[in-house]
Amino acid sequence: MPEAFDVNAYVLTGKGDARKALSGLYFWTWNTEEVLELIEWMRRYNADPSHRRKLKFYGIDMQFAPRAAKVVRSYLQHVDPVLAKRSESVLALLIDPFAEPDYDMLDDERRRAAKMTVDDMVRVLDANRHEYEKKSGAAAFALARQHAAVLRQNLQSREPDGDWRIRDSAMADNVRWILDHEGDDAKVVVWGHNVHVADVDGMMGKHLRETYRARLHSIGFAFNEGMFQAHDAPGPAAKGVQVFTAPAAPAGTFEWMATRPAH
Repeated sequence: MPEAFDVNAYVLTGKGDARKALSGLYFWTWNTEEVLELIEWMRRYNADPSHRRKLKFYGIDMQFAPRAAKVVRSYLQHVDPVLAKRSESVLALLIDPFAEPDYDMLDDERRRAAKMTVDDMVRVLDANRHEYEKKSGAAAFALARQHAAVLRQNLQSREPDGDWRIRDSAMADNVRWILDHEGDDAKVVVWGHNVHVADVDGMMGKHLRETYRARLHSIGFAFNEGMFQAHDAPGPAAKGVQVFTAPAAPAGTFEWMATRPAH
């Protein structure tokens, strides 16, 4: 989620490099020509003055801590230097992309202390919201508070005995935040793996269904044939991400039928 704000800045203003911003999202699954074209289309749409309601690009995942920690530290240094200093040791570790993986090797006591520091940070942000908003403005506070939430989600997901469903719950929370942040008339298209959007217990789709009920529409994608990126089959000879070519779907399948001329 934090890194996607760079993409959002591009589609709203045209500033920055779309390809670079896309590559900053970490996931190879999104780093494709098709997603780049989507970003460029959003920019063209927003650049048209006749489109007064602009499109925005958000991320929802929380698996990487450095950008979230960097945004939170910068904000605290502006509105509350005392809290920034109190949180520095934890934030400094999480900001450094090379040192950040070391968090997972901390002993239980130090990991607990780090989580308590981040929890305290969120609590203080909430308790002092009005004071901080006077110093930074409401919009800056809202973004900093959400980055702090992402940082807390990230640490919760990294517990040695953590529940894998924490990620889906967190992504659902982040979708809710986007809609609340954008206002009552906002709409969002959430693009994710079939597993995550599924209306199944523990999955993001289920969490969102419980909130939005009939207002949520789940749409599945399929394709008939073509080239795509994917990880090679697991095993000693696996080569990682490769380009594969899928032949045409067998006659009689849904994908095959969807390519037939209408009668």
